[in-house]
Amino acid sequence: MGNRKILQTLFLVTQLGLSMLAPIGLGAVVGILLDRKLGTTYWVVILLFLGILAGFRNCWKLLRKHMPADDPVRVVPSGKREHLSEAELEFRRWQEAHKSEESDNKTLHNGGEN
Repeated sequence: MGNRKILQTLFLVTQLGLSMLAPIGLGAVVGILLDRKLGTTYWVVILLFLGILAGFRNCWKLLRKHMPADDPVRVVPSGKREHLSEAELEFRRWQEAHKSEESDNKTLHNGGEN
């Protein structure tokens, strides 16, 4: 079982590396080709910068998929997961505690019947 976890981690690290390097390399190559063809010097910088941004975005999305399930997140209407702030977590805890108190009160008022 330990070897499986090691292989999964190795695969994730490899995937992260490729997710970062592929857009950077593609941006650099396309930028160099455009600069040679058009006789300019700025395309490589622009596309390299965009490749770096795309690489970080790819890594971020990949890591978000592998976040632990107990991490407090909210799913927004677009389907994306967002972290909950401490205030939101505290409010949810309060709501849960209040719900259980409310259901206990209903049980008492209804004579034990729901």
